[in-house]
Amino acid sequence: MAQYHIREPDELVSCPYDDTHQIRVKRLPYHLMKCRKNYAGHDFQKCPFNARHEIPGPEFRYHLANCPEKAIIEQDILFNANKDNDDGTYFKGNTDVPSYHEWVPPPCSENWDEEIVARPRIGVDPKLLDNPDRPIIRNLVGMSAAQKKSLQKETCQKTETKTASIRNI
Repeated sequence: MAQYHIREPDELVSCPYDDTHQIRVKRLPYHLMKCRKNYAGHDFQKCPFNARHEIPGPEFRYHLANCPEKAIIEQDILFNANKDNDDGTYFKGNTDVPSYHEWVPPPCSENWDEEIVARPRIGVDPKLLDNPDRPIIRNLVGMSAAQKKSLQKETCQKTETKTASIRNI
């Protein structure tokens, strides 16, 4: 049986149409489309096991017998042949679906309504809401330029007042 070899994407291979062309494996399908147009009159055939194999006509039968990609197809054919045999060589396993009527949900001792704590919001400290020095976030969308300027002046004045009171203390 032929061995299957996975090539690295950056490995260099030669073009089947012109041996002087060295192409990375990941770019080979694109290159083959271009070269196929340039060598349209030549007798090349595609391998049925791998579309990247384009073989000259006289060598095609030899390639079919010795193609390294043939190993995958052979394994698949052997698997399907063994599956159809009833001699016990193919182990299928137990594929019975369990009955859903037997399952009973376990009793639940949780009551989520009792667990709710009477606080304004989760993660917000009520003392922070009463603090007059807390940061105030305002939405400026829709404000005119004059309104934004006056808001900025007010904010600057409040900041200066707080800074001056801190310095006096």
